[in-house]
Amino acid sequence: MFDDTYQNTVELGSVAVFDNVECSKAQAMKVLEEAAEAFGAWQKLDKDTFSDPSDLIAELCDVIQACCNMAIATGCDDLRLALWDCEDRNRKRGRITGTVDRVNHCTREKCKRFVFVPIEVGQKSSDSWEAIEHDSMMRPFEYCDQVIGQDMTGVHHVAAERMMCEHLVKRCKAMGGAE
Repeated sequence: MFDDTYQNTVELGSVAVFDNVECSKAQAMKVLEEAAEAFGAWQKLDKDTFSDPSDLIAELCDVIQACCNMAIATGCDDLRLALWDCEDRNRKRGRITGTVDRVNHCTREKCKRFVFVPIEVGQKSSDSWEAIEHDSMMRPFEYCDQVIGQDMTGVHHVAAERMMCEHLVKRCKAMGGAE
């Protein structure tokens, strides 16, 4: 089942998030609730045969959904770099030792981190210091809509401000050649 040459991976794809999520205690507790339900499904699983893991898989998907809802509530709509950082931490701890065969994928392994800035829908394909300076004067909702291409319907202004700041920082780092 496991191959010493390559690291096993799980493909997730994009995860649609709930409407009107907010960064609240209730939203954070939902992650714990779903994790507890995943544990309950694991307890019911026949550990000898793993013949029908469908309940467990469904609960694991609910955990992923709750985590993604929490991420978007904080203004984060792209977890790729954070997940790669998580992978780095786990590699340093010796929990991940194989290599990942990602032929034909744009990954951090193929791109230097300081050059990897995802271009969101609606964002200009090239950047300049003048464009960053101009865009930084925009109102947060306007910036998120026009520059990032993010629909801001129902999003709190604090989340929009955070999205704008984080995106501007990414652009500045990319222009400056910083990590």
